[in-house]
Amino acid sequence: MPLQETTAPPGPGTTPQPLTDAQLGLWLVHQIRPDDADLHVVRAFRVSGPLDDIALRRALEDVTTAHPALRSLHPADGPEGPVRAVLPPPGTPDWSDLGSASDRELAEFHRRPFDLETETPLRAGISRPGPDGRTLVAFCFHHIAMDAVSAAVFCRDLAAAYDARIGAGPPAAATRVCGLAIPPVAARTRTAGRAGAEEAGAYWAHRMTAPPAPLLHAPAARVPVTGRPARTAALRRGAPAALTLRQTAQAAGVTTHMVLTAAYARALGEVFGRDEVVVGCPVSLRGAADADVVDCLVTMLPLRLRLQSASGTSLYQQVRERSIEAQRHRAVPAAVLAMAAGTATLESPYQAVIDVRQDTEPRLPLRGCHTVAVETEAGSVQYPLDLEARVGDDTVRLVLRTDAVTVPRHQADAVLTALDGLLWPTPPPPDSRSQGGAL
Repeated sequence: MPLQETTAPPGPGTTPQPLTDAQLGLWLVHQIRPDDADLHVVRAFRVSGPLDDIALRRALEDVTTAHPALRSLHPADGPEGPVRAVLPPPGTPDWSDLGSASDRELAEFHRRPFDLETETPLRAGISRPGPDGRTLVAFCFHHIAMDAVSAAVFCRDLAAAYDARIGAGPPAAATRVCGLAIPPVAARTRTAGRAGAEEAGAYWAHRMTAPPAPLLHAPAARVPVTGRPARTAALRRGAPAALTLRQTAQAAGVTTHMVLTAAYARALGEVFGRDEVVVGCPVSLRGAADADVVDCLVTMLPLRLRLQSASGTSLYQQVRERSIEAQRHRAVPAAVLAMAAGTATLESPYQAVIDVRQDTEPRLPLRGCHTVAVETEAGSVQYPLDLEARVGDDTVRLVLRTDAVTVPRHQADAVLTALDGLLWPTPPPPDSRSQGGAL
């Protein structure tokens, strides 16, 4: 049974809604740098086998019907500012011709700007089959409607919809994809009431008073450097290092995310000569009811960390306490954070950011086909120092993206070296090591 024959929930309908606090921040940054590809989320796959092009296109229509965020416009003319206006289903996105599926064509697809006011935040692309018989299929989303967790939900639902379109999926799959009741995102993520907003504002005003000096002596040191050229370096460790990381977390009574954040903060302190740093950590606003929602449900919160605690509290425990506090006060506009830190509205109140995620390859299991994920880089960076830590059962990969304008290469390399030594003082066996360096 095709998914479009299943009654889809109306979702937010066509009534414009105010943007969530996280989306408003992204919308404002987009107005300043509309051509910034660092705000794009891409999932690309090389597909071998008998791909049904028509079924895939119709499956995408079914998924956009199920998820209103993917068929939304974001005009500026709401009564209180920019809004989300949901188009009627299916809100079919444009399909781009990816030509011969070269890396250059994929990069151009990744970097092509969105017009959020007149264009939905999703575009799709497909290539001609290459000499090896493989087809490149790619999806590019604007971050205002997509995060990493939502990308996994999108791929899962697209695969189920494709199965139904080629007659290989049971009707239950169609019901699961389109039978989801999606409450308005603004109602889920905005601060609840004046009292909650005042409490959150008071907390951040206390926590961010007289922030520490910038790590970088440059005008853009505290500002998102969206659109600047990026320099990328990586460090990969094998199974022994992954085990050590888990054991360290267990012994300290914290998560691996907290161990990595603490080590990153200390590495920054060592390299830049600081005894206090502010690290931005993305947190999910996703609750149990949002497990299957496709939307941007992630925001960034600052953790202010003293590297030498006067109370004797370990840095691990300090990260844990600050993380719990930040989570309790997470529904707060970015402007409130900036004001508390004494910065301008669009300046970031953190000096560096870290994103820790499970090291799993994106999957798009199209029935009868073999798909392989393809990575693509924006070539730009949103923050001067941005660490992505990917942790799996048998590998740990640290990817440090830095602003090539304000962060010298030797400092970026020094941060990775310090981080390596802090996380693994005793080097793992040689067969689990690989040299870091520019990718």
